[in-house]
Amino acid sequence: MGYLYKNEKNGYQFLFGSHLHHFLYILYTSYVLPQSQSTVSQDTKTLTRLKDIITYVERHYMEPLSLSDISDRFALNPEYFCRFFKKNMGFTFLEYVNMVRLSHIYSDLMQTGDSITQIMERHGFINYKVFNRMFKEVYGCLPSKVRHQ
Repeated sequence: MGYLYKNEKNGYQFLFGSHLHHFLYILYTSYVLPQSQSTVSQDTKTLTRLKDIITYVERHYMEPLSLSDISDRFALNPEYFCRFFKKNMGFTFLEYVNMVRLSHIYSDLMQTGDSITQIMERHGFINYKVFNRMFKEVYGCLPSKVRHQ
């Protein structure tokens, strides 16, 4: 590979890249330990549980969703549920629920003539001040601006 790099003949980059990929392939197949079956089944279980939680939230986001209710529903300790969700999703359960709600609200603001208060309440927010603050954090403007675009 050093010879190829030093001589720089036409097309040397392709041959160099090919040799590099072959070298990486040998390293990978020789030194990466195969994933155990228990790890694979654990990953499948985690993905299934996340899919079920996300599906549940999508169907019930407009209702009050408490941490204790959702953790009971999925037979998990509330503290474990919080850690599990954050570790696998990258944000908290409440942040996720609010993102789902806000995305539906944004869509309704663009597609309906309903009042902002009606839309907000329909999608699970009860405090207008908190709703406005969160909407502005996510979209960079107030809902009334989106409505007038």
